[in-house]
Amino acid sequence: GTTLNGAVRRQVSSPITLNYCYIHDNAGNGVVGGTASTGLILYKCIIANNGGRGVYLNQTTNTGAVSLIDCILYKNATAGYESDQNSGISTVTLVNTIIYGGTDGVNLANAANSGLGWQMVRNNAFGGQSGAARVNFNIAPNDITLSADPFIDGANGDFRLNNTAGGGALLRAAGFPSIFPGGFSASYPAVGATQPQSSGGGQTSSATAYEPRPTMREKLID
Repeated sequence: GTTLNGAVRRQVSSPITLNYCYIHDNAGNGVVGGTASTGLILYKCIIANNGGRGVYLNQTTNTGAVSLIDCILYKNATAGYESDQNSGISTVTLVNTIIYGGTDGVNLANAANSGLGWQMVRNNAFGGQSGAARVNFNIAPNDITLSADPFIDGANGDFRLNNTAGGGALLRAAGFPSIFPGGFSASYPAVGATQPQSSGGGQTSSATAYEPRPTMREKLID
């Protein structure tokens, strides 16, 4: 694409909600919240290889909440997620999201947002930034530091997790939730939008092999 301001740009106050999207290779930003009260809700989205920010709240007075769950922000030129808000506190949900490459991972203009206003922030992966993984943004529970690209071929759109040590191998079965409060269920999600294939279980039989008893005719023939 050739979009400069944003492949997806919201100009009214209601939130942007994007599910299962792939926004890539635009000349400028991927997703832009264009008004002071725009919120962003992204679920299982891949925002990759854009010439600006991956996700950008560009208003200094923005009060919209941000939610990025099971997303991939990959090698966007400046920042994976950036907010220019310089006053007030926005609520942030950032869970199971991979932010790899670019200048910065998460860049918040307002230092007051470093850890305040978090709805839930945990089990995210950062790596490959030429600047800082976090600017005015605290390390959260179960965050993962990547020392290698976690994808098979992200430059060409293959965002399956690789098995590289320090890369995709760190993200398998490392997502949230792994257990459910008050329940007995366990889960093993990977971090990010794509999930590795589980091995299929083979079928077994409890039947016992036996030799059939001979019939009367068979006995007479013998």
